[in-house]
Order: sequence, then C-alpha cells, then structure tokens
Amino acid sequence: MAKKKYREISLNELAIRSDSKDENDRITTLFAELKDRINNGVELTENEKNFFCLCAPLDYIKYDLPENIPVCQDVVFKRKFLIYRDGLSENITRFRPNPERLREFIKNYDGEIVNIKEAAKKAKNEVYEEIPKEEAKQDLAELTKVFNSWYLDLKDPKQSNQFKKKVYKHTKELVDKEHGNSPEYEIIRKQFYLWSKYVYLMAKEVFEGYTESERKVFLNGLEIEFDKESFYHIIYNHYAPNTKTGNSNKSFFTNQKIEPRKILEWVVEVIQKIEASGKYKQEKVRKISINYQGDIYRIWINTGTRKDDGMTRFNQVGSVYPINDSGDLKDLKCNYKLVKIDEELSVYTNNCWWKFKRKLKYIVTFKFLTTNVKNSLSKKTTS
Repeated sequence: MAKKKYREISLNELAIRSDSKDENDRITTLFAELKDRINNGVELTENEKNFFCLCAPLDYIKYDLPENIPVCQDVVFKRKFLIYRDGLSENITRFRPNPERLREFIKNYDGEIVNIKEAAKKAKNEVYEEIPKEEAKQDLAELTKVFNSWYLDLKDPKQSNQFKKKVYKHTKELVDKEHGNSPEYEIIRKQFYLWSKYVYLMAKEVFEGYTESERKVFLNGLEIEFDKESFYHIIYNHYAPNTKTGNSNKSFFTNQKIEPRKILEWVVEVIQKIEASGKYKQEKVRKISINYQGDIYRIWINTGTRKDDGMTRFNQVGSVYPINDSGDLKDLKCNYKLVKIDEELSVYTNNCWWKFKRKLKYIVTFKFLTTNVKNSLSKKTTS
C-alpha cells in the first residue's frame, strides 16, 4: 500500500497571528493535519513540533499536555532547559512565567498585544512565579535523563549522523580541556552536553527556514557557505555565557541587534556588503575583521568537509565572535587599515602599501627625533 502523500507546510502557516475565531479554526484544522501525520508515522519538522506542542493544550483543542506527548519531548526539554540553564543545582530558587498571568498582562499592556519576551521583561514579578522545590527537583531529574540519553546517542560508535559526531567531538574537547580536573566535573559535563542538545535542536529549527542559496555568499571569487555547523559553533561558544560553568577565554555577543536566530542573515549580509564595495579585493579570505556599530568582530573562514558520494571540501564560515583580546586589537590598530563600507560597517584591510606607508612614517618620525636629539646634545657640548 502506497504511503499517503502530504503537502509541504510553510513556516508562515505555523505562525499564530491572532486570537480571532477564524484564526482558531485555521489552527484547529492545521493541528488535525499534523496529528494525522504523527499517527501515520511521519516525522514532523522542528517548527511543526513547536506548533503542534504549543497548540495541544489550548482550550479549543484540548488534546493533551505536551509532557504526555512523545513528539513533544524535545519541545518540553527546550522549555525546561531555559529555566535551569544557569546551573543544575537543587539549591537555586527558580522562577518561570505563569501562563495565565502572562496572557492577562499581555492583553492589558498598553491596551494591545505585544511581544511576549518584551512583556515578560517589563512585567517582572507580575507574571513570574516561584517553582516549588519538589517540582524543581523532578525537573532536574528529568533533565538528567535527557542528558544520559543524549550523551549515549552522541558517543555511540555506530552513530551515522555527521553533525552529531562533530557536536560530540566539540563538546567533549571543551569539557575535558577546561574542566577535566574540576571537582564539579560531572555537573559541568551535564550542563555542557544539555546546552549542546539545545543548540543542536535550535540549529535544525532555524535551518528549516533557509534555502541552500540563502546560506551561500561570494567574496573575492570564493563561494562561502554558512551551514548548521557554523551556526552551532557560533551559538554554542559565543552566546549565552550563563549556560556554561567556570572560566573561559571565549568572547560573547552583547549587541542585541545581532540575534542568535538571525546570525546567518547578519553574516551573509556583512560579506555581501564587503564584496559589493570592492574595497576588500586582493585580500585573503580567511579571517575577516570588521567594525560593526562600534564593536569589532572576526569572521573565520575554514575548509569544511562533508560526506556526499565521496568527501567534499568547501569554504565554510568556521566562527564569528567579538574581538576582546588586547593583542588582536593592537595588531589590527598597527597593521591594518579600517575602510568604511557604510554608516554601520567598516572592514580591516591588510594592504601592503598601507603598511609600507605606516612604517615609512615611523622611520621618518624616528629619524627626525634622533636628529633633533643629536643636534640638541651637540649644541650643549659646544656651549
């Protein structure tokens, strides 16, 4: 018997737009469509899971709580991890948004519906409630189960998912290198691996919204690709410092305009602007240093590999991060020229003629000073 064919559901369809009756009817129909796919063994995308699990407990659907639905387990994990991400100790008091209070606050906030995240920030204690100790203890136990399952999945010798293999290698090296001798190694390891699962799921979800062409950009004749590994490396290492424990030499994004879920679009746009300006020609495309809105960042381009029919090599965005290291900043100031692209963006060029002029200026200045000193000493000796 042939498998039932299903249509492709766009991300726009998975957005909840209002609380009107027509929208409720549309959501109910789409929910039933996704439910039918689940019942027929069809795997949902990450964005479809988010929609399905968000709608399941709504009053006009009343299907079940996400905690009781197998397909919603990753969605439940992401929600719980965000509550406990700054530490897995039972001794920390936890707070969470109360859905009813939050809904009421949003409706009354300046008389209009507003962004939930922004509303929660401004509401503070109005919408948050303390999580009871016993419930928090149970949540932490569930997160430990998720960690055990995820860790075993990653380190499985038969693991065929190349992305998961690289996630495991990266996380293991980071934990062992920075915390291998720590007395809290086990709890730190758990926290790092849970963060790796969260970012892994986030990468899958975000990349469902991009076509292959939207992830590629050209610079100086080279095609550069921003893939899930690029996204994972940047988000895991350079966002959300509270998700990791202990000292680290990593720098973190603080510019709120560079949203983690939009990092791909930002990087592609930056490189497109540099390419269009024509001011980066003849430069090596390996480490691109920029000034964006007053902050300095570095974009690393690596040689990536993927298994297709054989082993394919390609130019990959390896990492992007703010530059805070004093040595790197000094090197840029002394050896590079900052070239303006537009009002927000400038790029550092390693132009040989520029370096020659700077050195020549230093030599001339040095000779001028030494000549003046010699003349001064000569006059004093004569007198």
